[in-house]
Amino acid sequence: MSTKQILKDAFLTGTIPPNLHGRTQHKTLGARLSEDILGRRNRSKFFRVRPGRFFLTELMKDLSLPEDYRVPYIAKRRARELQKEYVAYLVDDAIDPRDHNKCLPPKIIGRLIERKAVAYHRFSPNRESGLDFYTFAFVTRGKEILTYRRGSYREQRSEFVGRPTIGFTTPVCHDDYTLFDYEDHGAVTAALTAIAIDLDLEFTPEFTRFEEDATLRFCIPIADVRHPSFIAVVEVKAPKDYRLHPKRLAINEMEWVPISTLKDNRAAFDPWSATIIEKIADGC
Repeated sequence: MSTKQILKDAFLTGTIPPNLHGRTQHKTLGARLSEDILGRRNRSKFFRVRPGRFFLTELMKDLSLPEDYRVPYIAKRRARELQKEYVAYLVDDAIDPRDHNKCLPPKIIGRLIERKAVAYHRFSPNRESGLDFYTFAFVTRGKEILTYRRGSYREQRSEFVGRPTIGFTTPVCHDDYTLFDYEDHGAVTAALTAIAIDLDLEFTPEFTRFEEDATLRFCIPIADVRHPSFIAVVEVKAPKDYRLHPKRLAINEMEWVPISTLKDNRAAFDPWSATIIEKIADGC
């Protein structure tokens, strides 16, 4: 259950603790659960089954429950260590060519799943058919967006290396898609994993506050000859009091920039960021 669902049931059953108060009680509860899991580890009464979803440890051995409810979620360093897992892609003709480079609603992913238009393959940057399925997360704080520069450690595409970006990108993999992620095929989970690792939030209670405000905004098929891709764009809202941690991996020059400023300077950004900045500014 999410922390909002837990609170709803607690109010309905009259079991809400008297010391839980404030305007964002679900975030307070999420932080407390995360602290318990982090501090007590295997001795905790709780565990995560997906980002933002918690379950009781005592039910882990209940074989009548689906396996997805019984396996603890641990953020994996997939894309950050360039691991070649089975990644998702859209089969040929899954997207109408007229929709390339256009904003598509989030529900398009559910439709693609119903049509069995999503398949998997071993990662290869030189695929000759289909659209590789990526998640592209951007972090906002009020009316600002977090920007940074990619280094060659994480990026080999010449038109992306060294250029500013707003995106924390990673392929959507086979393991991202579970019964919790039918509507987005695990795109939000993959986005949160990327952000947790890159912003050094992976094992902190603070991560819960990011999990509660992650939304799939829109999808966009990129008709690039060298890198045709289908991108699920996820907005993750940072808490207002969040402060950037020291740089990690190949992340450099992190700063908060007003959305209006980004639109005027989008040509300086990597191709995906430039396209998505324009779509965000246009209200997608």
